[in-house]
Amino acid sequence: MMSVGQRMNMTEELVIDLGFSGLLHDIGKIEIPDTLLNKALPLNSTDRRLLQRHPDAGFKLLSLDSGVSQMTLDICRYHHELLDGSGYPAGLKGTEISLAVRITTVCDVFDALTTRRPYKRSWSAGEALRWLYQRPNHYDSDIVRQLDASLAPNSLD
Repeated sequence: MMSVGQRMNMTEELVIDLGFSGLLHDIGKIEIPDTLLNKALPLNSTDRRLLQRHPDAGFKLLSLDSGVSQMTLDICRYHHELLDGSGYPAGLKGTEISLAVRITTVCDVFDALTTRRPYKRSWSAGEALRWLYQRPNHYDSDIVRQLDASLAPNSLD
């Protein structure tokens, strides 16, 4: 996230806050049972609803600390929003989603795709980038390009 922020000409202060925010963005998952987080079978609708509570739970937890920046609060709460408005929890659309949140969303999805889970194999960086590039209605294409450029050369190989 910090590398993408630097590539997008964010100030050093914002890049540092972006990195801090990245570490905390999923803190709301502490309220999700481990059995659900580690479930090997596909999630049912009840599971999905429970898991989709983590952004608001994290936001509420971080809001208790007056030292947490608005950027961190927004990233925690909105990192599952999609450009076409089909994300959650607020259904934000396009420019309603801040640059920092859009960076987080792209990096978070890239991380999820390239990490092995109980229910799926890890994807290569190239597979994950191609998948992100194919969804410009969900993910900011410029941010995907900046992530791609920040990775090792020939990441699409």
